Amino acid sequence: MTKQSSSEETKNDSKLVDDPDSVLNDKTLKLKMPAEFNETFSVKKPIGVRVHKGDCRITHVLAESSLNGKVFVGDNILAVDDKIMTNGDDLQKILQSNSERAKLSIRHNMWSWCVHLRTTVQKINIDKDVEKCTSNPVINYLVLIRMKKTADVAMSNFGLMVQYDNRDRLEVASVAPHSLSAVHLRPGDVVRECNGQRICSKSMLRYLMNSAILKTGQFTLLIEAPISDSGMDQVEISDDVVQIADKQIAVIKSRKTPAIGKGALAATKKGSTKSLVRAEIAKTKATIHPIVSDLDPTKLKPCKNAN
Repeated sequence: MTKQSSSEETKNDSKLVDDPDSVLNDKTLKLKMPAEFNETFSVKKPIGVRVHKGDCRITHVLAESSLNGKVFVGDNILAVDDKIMTNGDDLQKILQSNSERAKLSIRHNMWSWCVHLRTTVQKINIDKDVEKCTSNPVINYLVLIRMKKTADVAMSNFGLMVQYDNRDRLEVASVAPHSLSAVHLRPGDVVRECNGQRICSKSMLRYLMNSAILKTGQFTLLIEAPISDSGMDQVEISDDVVQIADKQIAVIKSRKTPAIGKGALAATKKGSTKSLVRAEIAKTKATIHPIVSDLDPTKLKPCKNAN
């Protein structure tokens, strides 16, 4: 649930995908994908987290902890004050020292990393093998999601809701606040590929994500995002419909609109003996009449279909 900000290039052991048109076949891009995401924090003692005794894996973060919002369940404490931690006993001993602060090196278990691929124009599939380029600019970027499942920590919700747009493409409908999907995904983004395979349905996306998490603990999404919302609102229509609309607009513009009056007190015609009548606000107070049925219920009249 943390945004990857490191520019360090590390190797990734995942294989190249079979789709020759996929951007994941770019070897330079694969070298840029990070294998892990580590951060260092300097916090006051006590640190306010619970860890697993076997491998210093965080199992709970207290609400009053200074690490709340910085580390999450499943993250590992690698070192404290530059001393490598191997188990929970070593961590407890070093945290019991007289120092007020501790420097923690954390390896995040769940994180999101993003890279910009290209800025291009939107393409529409007219036929099975025919595409048409539009004038709407879009951005293509790759999102790498790391969600490694552990034995003692349950997987959290990814927080992604998708839907079909008007071209039957799979787009992001909403993302849950503070979820892993909310780091880089936004409503309106179109999901083009998952792990190098083109997405055709919701079930296909769900299957590819779940299978990748169980095998490698990570998956990639190829996202197409509009640069402006105005381009997504445009709908292409045929030429004959445009001609009919232009004719209707010309007819409406040619009609003579009636002249608008000059106000409630319009001027009288010349030679007219009628005097102007000016509206005045009544000076007398309004008379309040009580409702008779409130005073005498017998005055109520019967009503059909009344309960």
